[in-house]
Amino acid sequence: TNIIENIIDIISDPVKFEPELTTVITDEVNGFTALNKTREIATTIINNKTYALVTAFDDSAVQIIDITNPNTPIAVATTVDNLNGFNALGNAQGISITKIGAKTYALVTSYFENAVQIIDITTPSAPIAVAAVSDGVNGFSSLSDTLGIATIKIATKTYALATSYSDDAVQIIDISNPSTPIAVSAITDGNNGFTELDGANKITTTIIGTKAYALVSGYDDNGIQIIDISNPKTPVAVAALNDQTNGFTGLAGANGIATIVINAKTYALVASYFDNAVQIIDISTPSAPVAVTTITDNNNGFTELAGARDIATTIIGTKTYALVSSQADSGVQIIDISNPNAPVAVVSFQDGVNGFELAGAYGINITNIKDKIYALVASGDDNSVQIIKLYEPLNITRTVSEDANNQDTVGQPITTIGNP
Repeated sequence: TNIIENIIDIISDPVKFEPELTTVITDEVNGFTALNKTREIATTIINNKTYALVTAFDDSAVQIIDITNPNTPIAVATTVDNLNGFNALGNAQGISITKIGAKTYALVTSYFENAVQIIDITTPSAPIAVAAVSDGVNGFSSLSDTLGIATIKIATKTYALATSYSDDAVQIIDISNPSTPIAVSAITDGNNGFTELDGANKITTTIIGTKAYALVSGYDDNGIQIIDISNPKTPVAVAALNDQTNGFTGLAGANGIATIVINAKTYALVASYFDNAVQIIDISTPSAPVAVTTITDNNNGFTELAGARDIATTIIGTKTYALVSSQADSGVQIIDISNPNAPVAVVSFQDGVNGFELAGAYGINITNIKDKIYALVASGDDNSVQIIKLYEPLNITRTVSEDANNQDTVGQPITTIGNP
């Protein structure tokens, strides 16, 4: 009877999290050589295999990992600064993956070299340095201390948007031809209505209606800048959000940012480093964003939000979840945000408990592998990547496809506008 009841319970509530540690990938173990001070993670599907690419700040490198079998991840290749034509990976930080034509590319920001490195990863075991753009060269004016990066397709072209921490700016780059990237425009704090780009940090893109938007966290401004990038040559300041203004109470040290659609509304979620919090914002009308709620550490069951660094979202069944990496707590907090007005603490993981290695938890990514949902966390102080299985469905058959950016489409927004 208990077995039958348990099966019925799982089928009737297929979104129940029962997370478990899958494996830990550690620097200088099993062929992994480029994980010193891990920072950001991106995942992609190439030829039916799933790969993770991890930036290593102190190694000035990117580690490419085959995670098709998450229990036995394989070191596939590394790209290291000043080797094999790679010249813009010094203090590698942000990473984004996109597909252009028949090829797959990774774009990596170099904090030390004020640059963006473009890498052809179509053959993951043999990555190729395609091009690099540097601050002050060929019209690029806003790449000093680059941190975040995002890509988006608008009409027939593909663009990269890179944040500059020291320039308080966003550089927009046409990468439609990856070998000859073009400086399209630069957005700088204090000009043309842009007011929340001081210490520009993380960036994400989204489509709302017929328009394309970028959301940028201003770490030093304690705010978020919303930008209409439908015409990348003439980006428009749409809205600016600042901590302790208009009901926003969780934006101090604004850091990781993600967007998700819930019940036909678009929300932004911001990890706040200094507030130890997550701010949920309704951006369905980008020009009039609304503070929905603030989730703070050590309140209402939330225990792993100190120094909130990055955030990722996923949809399982009928529920929507956010996962937040906590650098100061060395942990991960899972939140049910199905009702954004009443988020619920689901479960949390902490470094050194039950085998988890999460010291200095930094970047976080969620991916689907053979109908199972996994989280990957870059543990900067452990020089490692923690893989956590979040969910495994029962009696559910589903096909996972790749979107136009060669990304697993489960729980991920598709950032395409106009003609594909």
